Amino acid sequence: MYARMKQCYRVLRKKIVLIAVINLVLIGVFYYLPPFQAGNYDFQVNYDPTVWVLNFRLINITLFTTPSTQDVNVRLVIPGVLNETIASFDYIPGLLFYEPNASFEKTLEELPPGFSPNIDLRLDLGVPGYYPAIPTYAYHRRDGVWELRFQSPGYLDAYAEFVLLLKDPAVSLTNNGGFNGVVSLVGKSFNQTSVMEVEVLPHETSTSVMKGVFTSIESSVKLCLINRFSCFTYAEDAMYFALRDNMIFAILPLSLVDVIYLQRACRRISERAGRGTKKI
Repeated sequence: MYARMKQCYRVLRKKIVLIAVINLVLIGVFYYLPPFQAGNYDFQVNYDPTVWVLNFRLINITLFTTPSTQDVNVRLVIPGVLNETIASFDYIPGLLFYEPNASFEKTLEELPPGFSPNIDLRLDLGVPGYYPAIPTYAYHRRDGVWELRFQSPGYLDAYAEFVLLLKDPAVSLTNNGGFNGVVSLVGKSFNQTSVMEVEVLPHETSTSVMKGVFTSIESSVKLCLINRFSCFTYAEDAMYFALRDNMIFAILPLSLVDVIYLQRACRRISERAGRGTKKI
C-alpha cells in the first residue's frame, strides 16, 4: 500500500504542485470577492459615557473693547450646562493681543443633545452690551480634538483647542434576531486602545461598562452560527455574507475535488501498472 502511494506521488508530483498553485489562486480570488447582502437584521449598539471629560486651552485672545475691570476673566459657556472662568490675565491699556495659554478641565455628567463644539461653545468677558463670541472656524484635527476660532465683532477674537473625552461609557447591546451577535468594541485614546468583545444571544440584551477615557469608540458586529463556524457581517440594519470570513466554504469543496481527482488518478496508475503499461 505504501509503495503504491509512493509511486503515485512520484508520478503525479507535478500535477500536485499545479493543483496547489491553482487552489492558492482560487482562495485569493474568493478572499477578495465583495460581500453581498443576505437579508435584513435588527441589532442595536449604544454607548453613553458615565461622564464627559472636557479640556479647553485658550491659546491667545485679541480684545477690541475695554474690559470692565483690570483683571480680565474669560469664561467658557455651554448654554444650560457650563459657565466658568477658564483664564485670567491683567489688562494693559492699549495692548490688544494676549497669550494666556491657559488650560481648563472639567467633568460633566451631561451635554446638550447633539452637542457640537462649533455650535454650542461660547467665550465671554462679561462686558455689558456684547454678545459672547461663537466659533467661526472649527477644525476637527483628530478624534476628540478641535481647533477653534472665536469671534464677536468689536468684542474679541480668540484661538483655542478643545478636547472632549468619554469616560467609562456604558454599553448597551440589543440583539433582536436569531443569530448570536459578537460585538467588538475598540476604545481609542491618545496613547493606547482598549478592546472589549461581547457576545449577545438571540433576542437578548447585554449591558456593560467599558472602563477608561476615550476619544472615540468604534464597534463591529458579526452574526454567527454554530459556535462561530459561519459568520455574517452586520451594518446599517442588514447582514452581509463575505467569503473571506467563511473560507471554510471555499476550502472544503476545493479539498474534496482535489482528493477525488487524485484518487481517480492513482487508481488509473495502479490499473495501468497492473497491466504492465508504463505510460500514463
